[in-house]
Amino acid sequence: MVGDFNSRNTNWGCNHTDPRGKIIEKIIDDENITLLNNGTFTRHNSSKGTFSAIDLSLASPSISPYLSWEVKTDYFNSDHWPILINIHHRNSPHTPYNTNKWNLRNPNWTLFSDIVDKTMSENQMLNNELNTDDIDIIVKQFTSIITEAAHKSIGKTITHPKKTPVPWWSKECNNAIKNYKKALNRYKKTKTIPDHINLKKAKALSRRIIKHQKIESWKKLINDLTPNTPIKEAWKKIRLIQGIQFNETPQTLTIGDKTYHSSLEKAEALAEVFEKNSSDENYSPEFRNSKSKNETDNPIIFSKDENHPINTSINVQELYDALYKCNSKNSKGHDEIPYIFIKQLPISKRTFPTPWKRAIIIPILKPNKDRHEVTSYRPISLICTLSKLLEKIVSKRLYWTLKHTNFISNQQFGFQRNKSTIDALTILTEDIYSAFNIKQHLLLTSLDIEKAYDMVWRHRILDILQKNNINGNTFAYISNFLSKRTFSVKLNETLSSNHNLQNGIPQGSSLSVTLFIIAINELPSIIPPTLKTIMFADDSTIYCKGRNVNTSKTIMQNAINEISKWEKSTGFKFGPAKSKSILFSYKTNITSLHIYMNNILIPPTNDLKMLGLNLNNQLNWSKHIKFLKTKTKSRLNVIRAISDRTWGANSIIIMRTYKSLVLSVIDYGSIIYGAAPEAILKSLDPIHNQGIRLSIGAFKTSPIPSILCEANTPPLEIRRNMLTYKFALKRLADKNNAISPYLFNTSPPSLHLKKNQPISTRIKKWLDTTNTPLPKLLSPTPYIFPLGK
Repeated sequence: MVGDFNSRNTNWGCNHTDPRGKIIEKIIDDENITLLNNGTFTRHNSSKGTFSAIDLSLASPSISPYLSWEVKTDYFNSDHWPILINIHHRNSPHTPYNTNKWNLRNPNWTLFSDIVDKTMSENQMLNNELNTDDIDIIVKQFTSIITEAAHKSIGKTITHPKKTPVPWWSKECNNAIKNYKKALNRYKKTKTIPDHINLKKAKALSRRIIKHQKIESWKKLINDLTPNTPIKEAWKKIRLIQGIQFNETPQTLTIGDKTYHSSLEKAEALAEVFEKNSSDENYSPEFRNSKSKNETDNPIIFSKDENHPINTSINVQELYDALYKCNSKNSKGHDEIPYIFIKQLPISKRTFPTPWKRAIIIPILKPNKDRHEVTSYRPISLICTLSKLLEKIVSKRLYWTLKHTNFISNQQFGFQRNKSTIDALTILTEDIYSAFNIKQHLLLTSLDIEKAYDMVWRHRILDILQKNNINGNTFAYISNFLSKRTFSVKLNETLSSNHNLQNGIPQGSSLSVTLFIIAINELPSIIPPTLKTIMFADDSTIYCKGRNVNTSKTIMQNAINEISKWEKSTGFKFGPAKSKSILFSYKTNITSLHIYMNNILIPPTNDLKMLGLNLNNQLNWSKHIKFLKTKTKSRLNVIRAISDRTWGANSIIIMRTYKSLVLSVIDYGSIIYGAAPEAILKSLDPIHNQGIRLSIGAFKTSPIPSILCEANTPPLEIRRNMLTYKFALKRLADKNNAISPYLFNTSPPSLHLKKNQPISTRIKKWLDTTNTPLPKLLSPTPYIFPLGK
């Protein structure tokens, strides 16, 4: 059903909700209808210059997985834009090319290990003393030994585009269908009672096997769903289970006036765009001259430091630890070796094999971008698994060394043990409440770094490592790891030519994360002590509290000026246009903010999205709760589609899907936004109750306490309190954690905080209400790992 309902609701993209919109929303929920709208505007009122989404598209849950919805911004003499709904058949081909994959359904690992063991023992170069000049040849031979053994013992299978397979189909399903067809043909010929009984048995067995395989596929699907899974990807996974796959690769790509048609042309165009991201042309002329002079005058000199623990030989236990966390079948690079091959193998030099410096890039469409534009794609790198294993080991050693020497700033919360986005957000929001408590404001600037990974100055990283006494083999390894990196773009099984990464650190490597933290670690030290800094990887936020807004603006402007000087000497480039400034205050008559970076105004705002939470200038959480309602409403459509199926998705599996896809979104940040007024928080309860009702198949008239009890799931209020208490206990165990002082702050809240309760107040209230004493906490185990001997 498609039409102009003339109803406005934020759930389908309007700016506000009117009475008619509330009625339509209630009908959709009560009648279990799927809303296809994705939040895109469908109408342009040219006289007023406004946009709205009053044209709704509704479908039953049984056919919604087969539909794709898109708005075409063409007028056709109407202020309503056309809506294109495509119906996709299960057996429609989804790829115009064949793909070769390892046949890992029935591998002969014993034969694989024996072949590798025998071939390696007969290879003289692998058994002789290693010559660093032959490292590329040795890696090539070792890779060839593994792949040739895999061809003999495992083999490859070719996927044809004739029919879209369903992921739950297995050899058991195939045999069961064959046996059923044999019994059917036999009964057609004989018409005897025994053959009729055998036919019924074969039919029942095939149905049971297929149902079991579908259930297992649902379980695997649910394990892949996370709070960060975009709703588009969730729908794609649901459709995959049902055998529906859409062709995401456009037939043509364009950039400027040029149009590319063939896979090779499109791959080359994408590769050229990705190569420009790391080009020296992105630096300012002033920094390019400084960079060239610095690298010429201060060349990197290798020195020996074999006694440092970081340079000891790698042992087998470290290799096993790195392999344990790797996905066995996926993420193989251009060498075509998945981790599972290395796990089946019979189990310190200053060189880095050239093949390991090459990455295969898969272009991924950015959210809400035109898929026909070359610049709308981001690169996802696939690196050789052998290289990634060694990178994991080196990264773990390097991180241990940096933590052991207290190198990493306490203001860095990204990729840190016992630190997360929730820690950073809790500290920020508690500081805002603290400012409100003493009738002050808090001025905040969120900084954006352009091409953060692509433009890291490699020479500076190496210089920082040497200044912190990291030398020897590890330093040489990192230096080689960063130099002469290349990549090729893979599109529809077609590879582009090799392109160079002139600057930056390789994406897709665990070592790159640690190196980036090293590169940006100096930033908090240049910020004046009157301000506070919070960083999560490349997301940097600085703020200060005060009573006089003009004074705070002056302090903030001075800090921004220092950051501008710092970026000119480090290669980082902050983007003022994408940065934001916001003033948190209960006062409404505040003068507008004018903070500049490099003579460009940092846009002031009343709402800021930071690390997944929407913060408004009075921190009452109303906008974030509306965002959660809109996001979870669309995700409930997935639950409707699953619960409508007659196979596979029983109540237990649907409940797991609800927890993975919907409840996890509500849970994220609930420790923080739990400070919102009770009336605002209660608006999330209907979504939670409806998700539970759909999951267990309860009647509309079933009382809410009974369905929550049957689902063994507490109400959201109790769940928020439990999550907050667990989080507090975990962080209090580490007394050196920056968040510990905020969790049990005994200072009484002022009248300003009657509606919004800080985390310390909520924890105390929970302990008093439940009469729970604070348990004795054990200190966390220190960060250690076995080094080679």
